[in-house]
Amino acid sequence: FSPDGKQIVYWTGERYFATFGEVYVVASTGGAPTLLQTGITSSRYPIWTPDGEHVLFLGRQRPAMASPATDDSADWWVAAVNGGVAVKTGAYQAFRGRALDVSVPDVFPTAPAGWIEDHVVFGGRSGATENLWQIPLSRTTWRVQGSPERVTFGSGLEAKVCVATDGRMAFVSLNENVDLWLLPI
Repeated sequence: FSPDGKQIVYWTGERYFATFGEVYVVASTGGAPTLLQTGITSSRYPIWTPDGEHVLFLGRQRPAMASPATDDSADWWVAAVNGGVAVKTGAYQAFRGRALDVSVPDVFPTAPAGWIEDHVVFGGRSGATENLWQIPLSRTTWRVQGSPERVTFGSGLEAKVCVATDGRMAFVSLNENVDLWLLPI
């Protein structure tokens, strides 16, 4: 829901290994959805910016043929709800600088999840762990203003974060256990 509760933003497309996604805005009272005009080939995982006039999302300018680790078109983008050219935030460059894994964003999406003041919270994978991170983002230029900072420090997989308007967060903390079993045949 938008900050004023009057609109809903969502995306359609395949979740894993998708080459295409589209972001839509619809009135919270119903009606026909409107495709968010971004100029981006694939748009996914949208969230509202605090002003309610823009949407922040994970997107690519080119189809997902190149590895996102080297594809410089994969990034977070901001687009105005009323149209216009999307702005590349520079988040993926900052993620690479902190060794956050952006190689498979369709499986482990380093996607925006919510705002806490001038920081965007997201789940990021580094090595064998996935933790919650935050990164400062200017609300005037829509550009990253610093480096990602880790918010949680668990040893498992901390993901699927939901950020409330007052800054409180709810997230999943998973511990995976892989065993080998021997059964007589």
